[in-house]
Amino acid sequence: YGCIIVEGDVTISGGTIERGDNSAYFLIGEGDSLTLDGVTVDGSSISSSSSMFTVNSGTLKLQNNSTVQNCVKSGSDGGAVYVYNNGALTIENTTIQNCSASSYGGAIYMEDGVTATIKLSTIQDCSVSSSRGGAICMENGGTLTVENTTINGCSATSYGGAVYLDDGVTATITSGTFSENKTTGISLYGGGFIYNRASTLTIEGGSFLNNS
Repeated sequence: YGCIIVEGDVTISGGTIERGDNSAYFLIGEGDSLTLDGVTVDGSSISSSSSMFTVNSGTLKLQNNSTVQNCVKSGSDGGAVYVYNNGALTIENTTIQNCSASSYGGAIYMEDGVTATIKLSTIQDCSVSSSRGGAICMENGGTLTVENTTINGCSATSYGGAVYLDDGVTATITSGTFSENKTTGISLYGGGFIYNRASTLTIEGGSFLNNS
């Protein structure tokens, strides 16, 4: 229950962490880091005003068959993960599923110079109910690398059913499978899989199936 403040370098290995009430989340500040190694984090579908992980200039690593699921954010900006102010995010061999926010990144929201790497992972069935980036939203600079990852069944009302990039982001997507993602609102603001605005995007290989 309540906010868990991470200080120093913390690693949690194995087990399950469940959100007990709507005030429960991890806060990772400047110079601090949290690594989850083979951990399941379940938001219990409890609506919260906080992302499950809030990273302000710190570092978050999810790895080795970790799972983050059922995280619901009542406000905008990342149902599961919110990283900002030059923070760092690494996701490897991890599943993020059934997470949502009202807008801007159903699973992950990043802004202001974040460095993020997502590889050998799955993001599925994540959504925003009123705006952009059903899985991932990244804005205001930063670097995003997505490698050999599956993004499936994510949705937004506009601007990228799965991914939205804006304001100077540099993104590279290599291989992977991206399927059944969609925008559900005005077709003018579409991009079933991705919407790229004022950013640099490189796509190398991959399968894109039934995005709409």
